[in-house]
Amino acid sequence: GLAILPKNIVNYARSSRCSIQAIKVLNKPFFGVQFHPEIEGGIVLENFLKYVGDICGNDLNGKNFGERGE
Repeated sequence: GLAILPKNIVNYARSSRCSIQAIKVLNKPFFGVQFHPEIEGGIVLENFLKYVGDICGNDLNGKNFGERGE
């Protein structure tokens, strides 16, 4: 797996199974996550949308994300 991130990418989440679970590109509105949806994927997605929404100033959640067309 990936061991070292480029300087413009920040590691936002890690677990005992994987040292890089979520990333953010500095100075860009880009986020990325790695997870297996069959293992509590709903909770991971809901928390991710809340976190991104808080940073971006949006009211994102699992219920309205698909409806926004963004």
